[in-house]
Amino acid sequence: MTTLEYINFTDPPQFICTGQDFEAGTYTLEGKFPLEYSDLYENSGIFHTLNGQKVKLIGFTTSCSVGKYSCHITVKPDKLNIAEIIDLNSIVIDVL
Repeated sequence: MTTLEYINFTDPPQFICTGQDFEAGTYTLEGKFPLEYSDLYENSGIFHTLNGQKVKLIGFTTSCSVGKYSCHITVKPDKLNIAEIIDLNSIVIDVL
């Protein structure tokens, strides 16, 4: 889980990460902004994307939802399980 701080006046929205689950640096959030509570992963089941990496949006400051500039988002890296990586319907078994 990582909290990132919004960089004012960026379009698309960019956030600074100081380390934790992600390397320190600047991350771009793809998709609409400002955020709403329906964007939280627990409500939508939809992943968001930071620098091309899927993440679960698990929290943000209230000011994000009204578009103010003091804003933090909390994200969790997506941990895919093996069934999500491999298309089980594409496996072919030859019977001898």
